[in-house]
Amino acid sequence: MLTCGCGRWMHTEGIEERGGEAGAFWFIRSECRGCGLKVGVDVPEGQTRGFIDRLFWTDEALHRLARMPPYVAPLVRDEVEQHLRSQGERVVTYDTLLRPRTGERIEWDPEAERRLDRVPAPVR
Repeated sequence: MLTCGCGRWMHTEGIEERGGEAGAFWFIRSECRGCGLKVGVDVPEGQTRGFIDRLFWTDEALHRLARMPPYVAPLVRDEVEQHLRSQGERVVTYDTLLRPRTGERIEWDPEAERRLDRVPAPVR
């Protein structure tokens, strides 16, 4: 946890996913609620120990969640947060939303795929 010069803890205000030549990294924005000091730090992706004070969604993940239908978004949010807590993680990224959480892979039978091809696209 970051500590401000005034002696209070810095609270995470936002996380941006960034990529570069050296690989993926996150820009973590923090703010002191006592004196208002704001700082930002670049860290390698996933190496956030001590920088994030609670479960947090990256800006990109929040944008993706906001674009989901309103009846689906709360269900996805709850499922993703519960899964991350069980894994001991604190950051929800765009990739986290796309990652399967069951650990199982569904294999389609070739006959089922042929039947699916006959279904009109709007119905699929």
